[in-house]
Amino acid sequence: MAKSLKKSSDSERHLPSEVLFMVLVLLPTKLLLQMRSVCKEWRDVISDCGFIKAHLDRANDIHNNSLKRYINNNADWMRSFFLEDPGTMHQLTVPMKDFLPRVEILASCNGLLLLGDDFNCYYLWNPSTRLLKPFNGPSVYRDELRNFALGYDATTKAYKVVRIVRFTGGRFLGYQKNVLHPRFNDDDSTTASVYNIKTAKWVELEHFPYVVCGNAQGVTVNGAPHWVMYREHSPNDQVIYPVIVCFDLVEDRFKEILKPDWLDDSSKFEYGVFEGKLCFVRYIAEQKLEVWMMQEYGESWFNVSSLVDLASFPLPGCCDQPLGYFGTMAFNEALYVESLVSPFGGDDNSDMIG
Repeated sequence: MAKSLKKSSDSERHLPSEVLFMVLVLLPTKLLLQMRSVCKEWRDVISDCGFIKAHLDRANDIHNNSLKRYINNNADWMRSFFLEDPGTMHQLTVPMKDFLPRVEILASCNGLLLLGDDFNCYYLWNPSTRLLKPFNGPSVYRDELRNFALGYDATTKAYKVVRIVRFTGGRFLGYQKNVLHPRFNDDDSTTASVYNIKTAKWVELEHFPYVVCGNAQGVTVNGAPHWVMYREHSPNDQVIYPVIVCFDLVEDRFKEILKPDWLDDSSKFEYGVFEGKLCFVRYIAEQKLEVWMMQEYGESWFNVSSLVDLASFPLPGCCDQPLGYFGTMAFNEALYVESLVSPFGGDDNSDMIG
């Protein structure tokens, strides 16, 4: 009789696997990392590729801010805070702490941050799990302006780094947001290359006809990096015009998509992502701006709103650029989600989280 009661009690304590999955997927990353030690069954569920993807999809949901964080750093520290509670700062433990003054936040994707330093070294880092994958890049020269993006190719299950380099021929252009010299300079040249995290190889792309503004980084829409770039009307025409360019992570090539009618070489603007859609803030006059959003991807744009008296309104926070300024202090910042995704990737579950 006692054995029968014990067996019944054990059975009642055991949750069906589908129920356990549904409960665990709602928990934050930090708690999940602690709960792996509860028992083998829980560890197996939390380490499963399907669970990691479901947890990531929930974190990436445009209406869920509970797992979204902003991260910023200067020469002395790297900190992050939840979007839902910006008043609570959390100082991060950075693996390359001794090199922190030289480390920049270059891009983010699915909870992974791309970091870089002055020594041609790059790092794919998950600040939630603290896993870090270092890799080397092409040589860096002082005359270069570099732009980066990080994306995920679902067909090959590989993360890819897009690196765009503009060689300025010895001219220091500095950082001027969306400001470009009106003509190409004969000493200028721009190249693009892609690093596949899975194969650990850099591949330089053929024929890159664009120039990126300053060192403004791209934004991610539908899983792909997007930039506003400039190109010539023809090879012999030095007049340039802006275009919206996205990078196809499957085909490893750049594509142009529909831009707003007003976007030309005299436009002043910011661009970013709002509710999962590409968004522009257009500055028309000193006290007036318009907010534009891509309604159907690649097909149409619409004017969301127009603000006339800017003194009465805070500037919209839809546009995220990884480089910012506060007074005289420069810092890097990026938006990322808390996730269990491993920088090492792979199909083996053991590679997904540490």
